[in-house]
Amino acid sequence: MILSDGIQQSATLPQDMMNSIQVESNTATIRRHTKHTHLFGTDTVEMYIDNATEPLTIQLVRQAVFGRYTPGSMSQPRIDLEPYRAYSKGVSRMHAAIRRLDSGLVIEDLQSSNGTWVNMVRLQPYHPCPLHSGDIINLGKLEIQIFFGEQNESTNGTHN
Repeated sequence: MILSDGIQQSATLPQDMMNSIQVESNTATIRRHTKHTHLFGTDTVEMYIDNATEPLTIQLVRQAVFGRYTPGSMSQPRIDLEPYRAYSKGVSRMHAAIRRLDSGLVIEDLQSSNGTWVNMVRLQPYHPCPLHSGDIINLGKLEIQIFFGEQNESTNGTHN
């Protein structure tokens, strides 16, 4: 299903397309994460938000700002996280931006109130951090696991 602004909600795929199954030790939740973005194109980014079993899929050509929709505000995020209880999880109205550069994807905190983390490392506001497919992003207390096709599939997932 294609939503406004090029956002797609992906359909359920066969089991053989599943990349991994993660069982959280303190709950009975099973999260299935796929890495099938190549089926949609090179600009496709999939995000598993909190305990969602289906990804939010977007086409990211240049940039996407993540945050909360606020009625009456002149500035609105491209990706509204309010359906995921963003306000109660500490997500700012204009929290973070993911950008596509020649070298790959980067995320930048937009001086949010409750911070942005990549793989448990807090980002400094306005300092881009490279992203790798499979990274865990936290916007406040909202967890997002991101998957996308990388320039170099042999990356090791470390951040400098």
